[in-house]
Amino acid sequence: MISTNQPIGRCATAKAADPSGRCRSGRRFVLQQRLTFITTSSRLMLVHCKLLTCPYVLPSKKKLSMIHLFEILSPVRRTREYCHTSSHQLSFIVSPSVCQCSARCGSRGIRTREVRCSMERKLCNETSRPIESQECEGPPCDRRWSVSDWGPCSGECGEGRMVRSVTCRSSGGLVMSDRQCDQPLRPLAIYPCGDRDCAPHWVEQEWQQCNATCGRGVRQRQVVCTGLEGGVFKEFPDSSCNQTNKPQMSSSCFQRPCSKWFTTSWSQCSKTCGRGVQVREVKCYQGEELVTRGHSCDSALKPETKQSCEIQSCPTEAPASQGADFCQDKATANCALVLKVKLCSHWYYRKACCQSCKAPRP
Repeated sequence: MISTNQPIGRCATAKAADPSGRCRSGRRFVLQQRLTFITTSSRLMLVHCKLLTCPYVLPSKKKLSMIHLFEILSPVRRTREYCHTSSHQLSFIVSPSVCQCSARCGSRGIRTREVRCSMERKLCNETSRPIESQECEGPPCDRRWSVSDWGPCSGECGEGRMVRSVTCRSSGGLVMSDRQCDQPLRPLAIYPCGDRDCAPHWVEQEWQQCNATCGRGVRQRQVVCTGLEGGVFKEFPDSSCNQTNKPQMSSSCFQRPCSKWFTTSWSQCSKTCGRGVQVREVKCYQGEELVTRGHSCDSALKPETKQSCEIQSCPTEAPASQGADFCQDKATANCALVLKVKLCSHWYYRKACCQSCKAPRP
């Protein structure tokens, strides 16, 4: 293919070249790249005018830096295609990454994504906010319980135990989380054993994983009523075992401390009249430790670091008289800040902080 840049005017109204369609020689519009600007609600397409000769062959992809991108904007025809949101409103930013589905094999769950306003949260129209969560299907049911061979018997019946390993694996043999396998179908990992028959008694299994990824949670285990008859292991109904000494089936557990957002108090308003800004610090803590790298806090729940404020409206006209010699500072004027930023030369602040402004300066 021979490709040369041509002035836009010579392309006239030719359509963008389609590599999958019939090739015709001539000047065409070629879609180079589609950009999305988060501060607007439209997408910008870069369209180059090129002279194409059959057969059409896609050029090799080249990475463009932002500098190169803006350098080629001048000879490029710019085309806008509007998104669903109004071009007069600030837009929501949707994170390209989506959380994995929370469902286990063969069931339905919820998956979420981060949706934030491109500016302050309250400036975006909440009625046009994209969906943050939706139902999803769990992973394919190729997870199966896998067991090892039984170990040797550790003693007589009532005390002897045979133990084996029970793991959840994928069809490819990879070890998965126990939550990915069907819990009711989990094989027993501990059997009673011995050289003689024994009455039904409780045999507790290994503890399962904690159900919490951080903080406090609960872990479960199976407790079965078992015994030996004719030297063969047998499960009995729970009523056959003594209920008063049945081992616990659940227990509390604690994982690493959970990460949470913490904020300082809002600062003073940046202006003593009219609309200003208040700021605060927002930091992520895991327990009592400050997290500075690779925040483990949920970015979708991060509090705002700034907000607008207005102590009072600014007057539009100067008063006819400045009043008598005696005066008193207004309580809402924040005169300490007025002196600090040297605003006494302005008539409004000179009146609102008349006592502070006329005081001799060191």
